[in-house]
Amino acid sequence: MGDGPWAGVACWGGEQLWVQVHVRVAYKLFYDQLRADLPWGVSVAAVVAVAQEMAIAADWSTGRNSRLSNETISERTGRSVRTVQRARTLLRLLGLATEVLRGRQRTRRERLASWRVGDRARGWASVYALHGRRTSAFESQHITRIIEDVSPHPRRGLFSSCISRQSVVTTETTAFNRGAARRREQKRRLTLRRNHLKGAVLASRWHRDSSTPAWVRRASVTAWAPVCEILAAHGWTVQDINTLTGVRTEPSSPVAYMRWVLKRTDLDFPPHIEWEAARAMARREADARIAQQLRERDEQGQRRAAGATAGAAAREEIRRNLADLARRRVDRKGRR
Repeated sequence: MGDGPWAGVACWGGEQLWVQVHVRVAYKLFYDQLRADLPWGVSVAAVVAVAQEMAIAADWSTGRNSRLSNETISERTGRSVRTVQRARTLLRLLGLATEVLRGRQRTRRERLASWRVGDRARGWASVYALHGRRTSAFESQHITRIIEDVSPHPRRGLFSSCISRQSVVTTETTAFNRGAARRREQKRRLTLRRNHLKGAVLASRWHRDSSTPAWVRRASVTAWAPVCEILAAHGWTVQDINTLTGVRTEPSSPVAYMRWVLKRTDLDFPPHIEWEAARAMARREADARIAQQLRERDEQGQRRAAGATAGAAAREEIRRNLADLARRRVDRKGRR
């Protein structure tokens, strides 16, 4: 596919780090918040199983080119296809996977070309790039704790021994419970991020849409969430946003450019509302034309029926007159 689809997509730090740390931490921190806006749920075991198969199929150095169909993952994990679809959707919403190329069915010409080289598949699977989230201080703390729990001590191994007096710390303050500068600001950022769930869902769909410009993926879903939250509150869709961002030049700052565009846009009237109004007007005009044609056809049929009735009456009158003339002719011959 070249380097174009991967522009702005991060690389992972390794298969096991992504599956056992990033996926589990993101699920623990954000699943309950996403579940409130999702019509379905999926367990952490199913998500980890699907993530493991996707990681095995990806490039070991970058986490890209993870190309497996839902049916293949379902066979390998023993989960249903619907569960695999839900797990993949959750990975995208959590910011752990980017669908750089959406799968689709092949056309007839493409299938014939594939069959000539021995490929009997009827479509192409989606291509994913697996990567970690842009972690905040709160997430980094959980990741550090998990790594410390699963990593053995370099000297003692998995079994602890007596602690030397020289290694005893006299203070109870650690890196995890001490106050930090700008901690209130970090809490505010975390609160804002949790309040932008609908925007994150819309931004994720916008990221993986095939008609989305490439410069949009230079910013992450987390960065787009506040902007998309405004659009989601006004009922905008992915097609509406792509219609609004139909520029050919790439802006230097995508998020700032979108904020500038939104200030000059009437958000109360998304493009799809105008399209629906135009379609409704076209439907009404078409219905009016059809009704007019039906009325004209009925009137024409009535005129034809009236003409046929008048013609039948005239023919009947002519037959009676001819019969009367014939009868008179016979009477005149009898008198003679």
